[in-house]
Amino acid sequence: MKYNELTEEQKAKAAECKTPEELIALAKDEGIELSAEQLDAISGGDDWVPVPDYKQCPHWELGV
Repeated sequence: MKYNELTEEQKAKAAECKTPEELIALAKDEGIELSAEQLDAISGGDDWVPVPDYKQCPHWELGV
């Protein structure tokens, strides 16, 4: 799954997630399959900080 392939509605829902678990549950509900690498990035520890504007994320241009 690449971020730039999501619909605007899916991006908005993802931006509302407050925890990694919420984001993973959203992906499952939307039928989005995450790679092991993506799951590791999402659940990578206690330093989870949701990004209010996805363009602030350093990886958004890479589509990951």
